[in-house]
This record gives sequence, structure tokens and C-alpha cells, in this order.
Amino acid sequence: MSRTVGDRQSEAVGASPLKGAGIAGHWDMRLVLAVLITLIASGSSGAQPVLADRPRVIAVLEQLLETGEPRHASHDQGEWLQGEVDRAFAVNDVEIMRLAQRAAAPIVARVDTPASAIDRPLQLTISTDRVLQLRTPPDYSAELWATADDYGPFRLGALGPDRRGVFDARLPVAAHGAGLHHLRIEARVTFRGRRPLPPEIRQLPDILYARYDPAAKSGIDAHVFISQAAAVSAQRLDGSLPAIAFESWLSSVITSRAGEFNAGDWRTTYCEERVGEGAVKPLGRAICAVADFVAMGAKGTIWIRTGRLDGTDADVRWHAERPVFQGMRLRGREYESLASLPGLLSTPADDWPSGDVSVAPEEMTISVNREAVRLNAIVRNNGSQPLLRVRLVAGFGTGRERGIIHQLVVDIPPHGSKDIEVEFPLVSRYGVVVLQALQIGGEHGPFESWSPDPTPEDSVAFRIVNPRQAPRDYVDWARKQCRPCRGF
Repeated sequence: MSRTVGDRQSEAVGASPLKGAGIAGHWDMRLVLAVLITLIASGSSGAQPVLADRPRVIAVLEQLLETGEPRHASHDQGEWLQGEVDRAFAVNDVEIMRLAQRAAAPIVARVDTPASAIDRPLQLTISTDRVLQLRTPPDYSAELWATADDYGPFRLGALGPDRRGVFDARLPVAAHGAGLHHLRIEARVTFRGRRPLPPEIRQLPDILYARYDPAAKSGIDAHVFISQAAAVSAQRLDGSLPAIAFESWLSSVITSRAGEFNAGDWRTTYCEERVGEGAVKPLGRAICAVADFVAMGAKGTIWIRTGRLDGTDADVRWHAERPVFQGMRLRGREYESLASLPGLLSTPADDWPSGDVSVAPEEMTISVNREAVRLNAIVRNNGSQPLLRVRLVAGFGTGRERGIIHQLVVDIPPHGSKDIEVEFPLVSRYGVVVLQALQIGGEHGPFESWSPDPTPEDSVAFRIVNPRQAPRDYVDWARKQCRPCRGF
């Protein structure tokens, strides 16, 4: 069950519904948000500045400060947190205000590739992206110091808020060499401004990575996380495939159909990269070997789990595992079977099976009390393939005055569904609730992927709130405004 409670997200627009068919129609449905906004006429909600759950606000702010999550304040927990922080500033809750100022632009360090060759860049990235919008934006200087294995401490550099840098060149030579490595980073933060917060020292989460020499002829090293994926029998990954090395099978399938696959282009990543939000630091510890290829003018990617990390700090253990197929992405669409690849590459892309998101007014339930309007809805995937990071936009308003918009991001399995619950403050005695589902990840999806919706006409629906109290012909007006969608 996904749940969003709050009233922060709001946008002011006034646009007419768009017309179109074919490809243009698909694009218009990505912009049906304009239709939703026409109905909602969104803006400030006017809710009472009362914190819903103060201990939870503090806990989520501390999580943001330590991990950088939630990454976006536009949906789900991040949207809720932004609304609660806004309320804290409205009532002058000093403890939460100060914690929010510290956490608004968290310092996040990452190495995306758990195991990499010594002739490839390590890509140690440190970012301070702004997550929370505050009345007084945070301003600080973070001096970054590190210890690599037994070497250090040494200075990496400095960053202010809303900055990003790659710090490979600041690491000692030994930290780039073959072997298992443990990197500890300390941020010495000095705040600036008229009433600056006290300086602080933050210990960032440890970074673990492995390097291997691709020219080595013997011994077992971190290359095993790739080599066993390349060498495993394709039949072990999918029982319908032939009993030959997976890399050989993949190369044959791709190159025989005028595609490109370089056997030397394998890489590793944390397996959650496949399903997580773009640019978000992975928090899991499962290791995947990744094969990238180009076919039919589009990029394809295959993930195979080959290992994991166990333990914490100095007691971490690297484990190789029997390879297991995790998933495949082709032209932004998700596929759960390797055996489907030859057929896909022999078929026009417009005919490929895909996910198909759907919402219906009959599966939207509205309940109203003195303070709130609650939407319970079922969002379905009528397609044969999974949908990852579907963006749901729900709004409540009259179309004649300010309303509210909330956003959620959900995953839906093939021929499956997701129950959602969204709550709005009761800003009017009547109105319309609109729900739209977008198969476009944007900043919330893996690699900003977009999976075209084969039936965009059923991706938006509406329900009238308290229709007996609405003006005459209000339902007809709503239908006219939301021409692509159904509702009552």
C-alpha cells in the first residue's frame, strides 16, 4: 500500500486539453497533466500548520542527512517531508528547522561500480544536491577528508550546497590498484549566514569497492563478478536457452541481427540500479554483472546477479554467487525473460509487448469527512511486461479556485495492480479528484527511461466529490475539460 499525506505539492497553470492521434496522441497523454491542472487549478492548499507526526519528521530528516534519501521532495515520503518541514517553519519549530537546514542539501558519496578494472575510472562522486526547499536555503562549506584503506587522512577537496564533483585524482595510487578497498570520508561542515548553525563533522557511510587487473592470468579476484556471468551456461539463466556460454549466445543473437555487443564492455553495479530512481545512491548490497548492447538503434541492458556484500565496516565479506538472471531492458521497456530477446530483435519495435498502465473511475473510491478527502484507487498494469517507476499524479480541486496535487511513484508487475491511498485537505465542499498514471520515469525512473503507453486513453480518470453540492452541470463540465478520460 502506497500512501501520501500532506499538502505541499502545488503548481499554478491553466491549459486546455490537447488533441492528437498516433504518436502525437502518445505525447499528448504525457501532457494530460495539463488537463488535470485545468480541472484542479492547483496552488497553495491552505492547510493548518500542524505537524502530523513530529518524531517521524525528525527520523526522516536524520535519514536524509545520513543517506541522501528520500532523493526527491516531489513524491511519496519526500513530498510528505517537505510539507511537514514547511509546517515546522510556519510554527517556528526551532529543532526541526535547524535539522532541516542541516539536511536540505545532504552530502552523499558513492562509487557506482562495486568491482571494476584498474584501467577504468573509479568514479568516486560526491554530491550535495538540494532536496528540500527552505525559506532560507542552506549555505555551507564542506571540507572533505578521507582515509583509503590504511592510508590517510588526506584532503579530497571542498564542496558547497548544490554541487557535484568526481574525486578520483585525489585518491592515492594504491586506492586504484587491484584488491579490495575500504574508503572512509569525513565532511567538516562550516555554515554561513547571519545566524549560522554551529560547525559539525559528519562521518559519511563507508564506501567499499574492488579493483581487478584484466591482464592477470591466474588467481581469483574481483573479476569473478563478471567472468562467471559471461561464462555461465545460458541454459542455467533460462531453461529454454541452449547449453552454451551466455556471452557467446548473447553475442550471436545481437551481431546476427546487425547489433553491437563488445564482450569487453561488461561492468558491475549494485542490482537495485535496475529498479531504483536515477542518480540515487544504491543502498542494497547485491552485485550484478551488466551487459550493455545496441540493437535496432536502441540501447539494451541485461542484469545478472553474481554476488553480494555481507557485514559492516571492517568486517565486510565479498561473496560470489551462482549467476541468476535479474531483468532486461530494451528501448525503455522491461522484460523478464532472456528467451524473448531473439524474437524481439526480429520484430518491429512498435509490435513489442510492453506494460500498459490503466486507471478507471469505477476503481476510484472517494470518502469525505470534515477535514479531508481520501482517494483509494487501484492502478493496473494490463500489459505482459513489468512497469517500473510509474508516476502517479493525483489532484483535488474545483477548477475555479486553488487546489492540491500529490505525486507517487510505484512499480506494477505484469497483469498486476497497485493499491494507493492519497489524502487531501477538504478545501471545498465539492470538487473533482483526478488521477493520472504516466509511464515516464523522468528523474524518478531508472536512467530517466520512458516506456510508451500502448493505450494512453485509459491512463487518466476522475471522480466528483459531493456531486449533490456541486453546481448544476458540473459533471458535464468536468467531462468536457477532461476529454481523453472517463469519470463520474
